Amino acid sequence: MPLRLAIVEDVATMKTIWTRFLAGSGHDFRFFDSNRERVDDMQTYGPDVIFSPAVTHHCPVSMLIEDIKSRQEFNDTAIVLSTSLDSQAILGSLDVSCEYILLTKPFTPKQLESLLVGIESRRGGVKVERKPLAAIVDDSAIVRSVMKKQLESLGFDVETAEDGFAGRQLINDILPDISLIDINMPGKSGFELAEELLATPRTAHLPIIMISGMVNRREVRRGFDHGVVDFLPKPIDTSIFRHIVSKTLQKKQILYRGSALVLEDSPMISKVIARMFNDMDVAVNICPSIAEFRAHLSISLPDIITLDLSLPDGSGLDICRELRRNRLYDLLPVVVITGGGEKEIMLESLRLGANDFIEKPFTREEFTARINNHLKNKHLHDEITLKNRALQELAYYDSLTGLFNRRYFDDQLEKFMQETRLHKRDLSVLIIDLDHFKMVNDEFGHQTGDTVLKEVASIIMKQNRGAGYPCRYGGEEFCVLLPDCPMSRAGHIAERIRMACESVKMADGRLRQTVSVGVSSTPEVSIIEELVADADLALYKAKENGRNRTEFFVRCKGYPSEV
Repeated sequence: MPLRLAIVEDVATMKTIWTRFLAGSGHDFRFFDSNRERVDDMQTYGPDVIFSPAVTHHCPVSMLIEDIKSRQEFNDTAIVLSTSLDSQAILGSLDVSCEYILLTKPFTPKQLESLLVGIESRRGGVKVERKPLAAIVDDSAIVRSVMKKQLESLGFDVETAEDGFAGRQLINDILPDISLIDINMPGKSGFELAEELLATPRTAHLPIIMISGMVNRREVRRGFDHGVVDFLPKPIDTSIFRHIVSKTLQKKQILYRGSALVLEDSPMISKVIARMFNDMDVAVNICPSIAEFRAHLSISLPDIITLDLSLPDGSGLDICRELRRNRLYDLLPVVVITGGGEKEIMLESLRLGANDFIEKPFTREEFTARINNHLKNKHLHDEITLKNRALQELAYYDSLTGLFNRRYFDDQLEKFMQETRLHKRDLSVLIIDLDHFKMVNDEFGHQTGDTVLKEVASIIMKQNRGAGYPCRYGGEEFCVLLPDCPMSRAGHIAERIRMACESVKMADGRLRQTVSVGVSSTPEVSIIEELVADADLALYKAKENGRNRTEFFVRCKGYPSEV
C-alpha cells in the first residue's frame, strides 16, 4: 500500500536525489523546507512518514520535530531522521525526546525501500515504547519453548515457526528485530533460509543468529557469507544466550560506523578499497572523477577521504589544497593513495594538508590499521564536539518547562534585530504573564505552581504552531519572538494562547489559570531598540485593564490600546 511521504529538505541537490530514489516506488511524496511555518502545510498534506535531516537550515531540528509531535494530527506519523551521525551521537547532540527512526547516510534506494516496507508493515496500531520482536525457527518444540522463555525474559515479543518454509513466511510478515534459525531442519535448512532472506530487499537488513548442535569453522564461514551475525551452540547455555542476543541487538542499533569517500579512477583499485572499507563496516562511495567527487562532497560530509593523485580531470594535490582552504573540512582525515617511489609528491601532499599516504601495492593489514587510526581520532573529536554542542544547547533551555530560556531569547533577539535592520522585515514580540500566580503558589503550593507553569508552556508551544520562538522570560513570565510576523498576525497568536489558557483546567482540574499578553512589532509601531520595552508596556496595560486580555502597543497614542 503506497505511503504519503513528507520530506523536509532545504538543499536542491538532495531533492533531486530523493526524487530519483523514489521514482517508480508508488509512494506519494512532497518536499517542505525546514521553516516551522511549513508544518501547517505538512499537516494539511497528512503524511504517513516525515523524513528530516538532522541538520536543518531554518531552525533546529529538535524544535521542528517538537512542533510536529505537539499536534494530534501527527500521532500516527513515523518520523525518520536521515543523518551521517550514529544513534548515540544523535541522542547526545539533539534535544529530540520523541520516538524516531534513524536512516544513516549514505543510503541506497534499496535501503530506503526496505525501511519504508518496515514502516508500512507495522501501520494500523501506534506502538509507542514498542517491545523488540524476535522470530524463532526451529524444528524442535523444546528448543522453541526454551528460547521463547529466554527472549521474553529479555523483554521481547516472540513468534515461532517449526520449519524453514514457515519461517520464511513468518519473518517476511513480521520483520522481526532479530531472528534465531536452526541450521539443520527438514525441507529447508537454516543456511538456505538465511540465503533467501539476504537476497530479498524486504528482509536483507534483518540480523540472524544461527543455532546448531555443532558449530565448526566451515559452517561459521558459510553462515557469515549468508548474512549471519552470530552462532548459538546447543545445548543452550543461558548466560551465553543472553550475551549473544544482547550483542546482536547492539550491532543492529548502531548501524553506522562511518562513511568514506574515495576518489579513484581505477576500477580494480576502487573495488579493492571498497571491499576493505566494507569489511570494516564503513559505508563507501567511489568517485572516478573530481567532478563527481565535488558533487558528492557538496551534499554529504564523509568521515574519511582517500584519493589518488593522478586523475583524468585534474590532480589530487589540487583537491588537498582545496579541502584545507575550506574550514568545513579542517579536521576531515585525508589519506593519499600513491604509486611507489613518488616521495616528492607524497611530501607535497602532506604539506598541502593530507593526513597520511599509502603506497601501492598495499596490504589489507596496512590499509585497515591506518584507516582505523584516522577514524578513531575523527570519532573522538566528533564525540567531544557533540558533547560541547549538547552542553551549549542545554544552556539555552529552561529545565522546568522545556522552552528556551532568557539567555536564548536575548541572543536570538539581537540576531533578528540585525536582520530586521538589514532586510526591513517585520519582527514582533509577545510578553505573557500568568494572572495572580502568587495566589496559586500560596494556596496550592510551589509544586502545583510548577505544574501550572509547565502546562502553560505546553499551551504556548502548541498555539504558537511553529511561527516563532517561545521562551520562559523569568518567573511566571513568558515571551514569544516572532520574526517575519506583522502585528496583526502576532495578535492572533496571542489571542490563541490566551483563549487556550482560559479554557483549560490545569493541575489535574483543580484550577483555571488565565494570562495577560502584551504585543508589539517593529517597524510597524515600535522603534527596534524599544521593541521589548513596548511589549512590556502593553502587558502592563492589559493588567491595568482587568487581566486575561491582549493589548497592542500603539506609539501614536503614547500607551497601548485594547485589541
